[in-house]
Amino acid sequence: MSSRVRVRFAPSPTGSLHVGGARTALFNWLFARSRGGVFVLRIEDTDAIRSTEESADSIIGDLSALGLNWDEGPGVGGPFAPYFQSQRLNRYRAVAEELLARGLAYRSFLSAEERDVIRASRERGESADPATRYEALSPEEERERVLRGDDHAIVFRVPPGTTKVQDLIRGEVVFQNETLGDFVLVKSDGRASYNFAAALDDFDMRITHVLRGEDHLSNTPKQILLHQALGRELPEFGHVPLIVGPDRSRLSKRHGATSVQNFLGAGILPAALANYLVLLGWSSPDGREIFSLEEMVGIFTLDRVGKTASSFDPAKLEWMNGQHLAALPVDRRGALVHELLAGLGITEGGAPVSLARATELAGLVGDRMKTVPQFLDYAGFFFAEANPSPEEMREANEKANGRADLAALADRLAKLEPFSAESIEAAFREHAESRGLKLRDLVAPARLALTGRRVGPGLFESCAALGRDRSVRRLAAPSPASAARE
Repeated sequence: MSSRVRVRFAPSPTGSLHVGGARTALFNWLFARSRGGVFVLRIEDTDAIRSTEESADSIIGDLSALGLNWDEGPGVGGPFAPYFQSQRLNRYRAVAEELLARGLAYRSFLSAEERDVIRASRERGESADPATRYEALSPEEERERVLRGDDHAIVFRVPPGTTKVQDLIRGEVVFQNETLGDFVLVKSDGRASYNFAAALDDFDMRITHVLRGEDHLSNTPKQILLHQALGRELPEFGHVPLIVGPDRSRLSKRHGATSVQNFLGAGILPAALANYLVLLGWSSPDGREIFSLEEMVGIFTLDRVGKTASSFDPAKLEWMNGQHLAALPVDRRGALVHELLAGLGITEGGAPVSLARATELAGLVGDRMKTVPQFLDYAGFFFAEANPSPEEMREANEKANGRADLAALADRLAKLEPFSAESIEAAFREHAESRGLKLRDLVAPARLALTGRRVGPGLFESCAALGRDRSVRRLAAPSPASAARE
């Protein structure tokens, strides 16, 4: 076994990358980077029916988006293409034949359906014999059926006794071998089983630490037995608790978004998602919560990974995303807003929104938005009519003189030079004083007329960004008709 830390993330390409899988990948990546080790990506596509190239590409893309780069590849499809188990079928068959020759495995001529019945019987705790075996035949019977060309699987012969898992997170876990039962190495269609392929891959790729979800703990004794049968040093195992929903059941689609694609598509920054995921099961030494990937590498250790399940909180993720957004330079936030507007086909005055304009408005919104799409909640009035309702305007004008005050304000702004946030604020103050109003009593109806919202970015800055013509028009006639003319 290599003295240098080598870890792997080994997803099955049967769907999108779940946040639980992303966290597993993140923990492995951080452990490797913090120890100066190697992070291997292996696509476990032995399930020919459910595995798809589309899913594999999606998983690879999501890991890249999160910044979880891997360090080596098989030389097939490029130097840093991930390993694919489907490219290693000959290796699995050769080692299975080796185990057959040593008497550590046997051929089973039961159908897949019959094996399913036996497996279900064993899982129910029914009789250990024949439930623990897949009909091991005598050498003569086996030879005869092989020569006849009968379909068969190659099955590992589980020895009696116990298997101990020294788990890095959970401590020692002991399994009774008789409850494991003999298990398939190579299926009748020639494809390797999950446990056999995983164990052999881990050896061939010199994996030193297997870090994965606790739902894989039941697979670990089988993989340990395979390592021992082949006379190979064991990797160290660590099983992290699952991520659960608010109801403490395993996180699933019924709880809402669960895939990396879901969250990135909803405007969650990759850095924020990685930051949130690392805190699901791990805690920082000083209690901090906001980190970059580089900062995580410097402080991540396995001894701070807990044993209890972590609840996924979308509100906390959104808050954290807001923290990461606010920390970005305004030009970077502007680029994200520009990408959003272009993707939605949103225009201003009939023309595409420029990067410079998107950056200006992103700066105006500031740290109010928690996700990029929320930009439109605060700045949508730049691209569509303000459209305050008559009821809202009446309520806002409770202490002002309705349209008369706003119309007079519009007249004042129409002559204002320069038309800047500072001069607009001064004009508002002068107008309020001249009409015997408190400034806030004028600001409330003016904000509704200009933006259609009760709250939002700074009113004077918003008015300046809207420009003189639109501001005057909306203040003079705060109705859908006036905005529609824009």
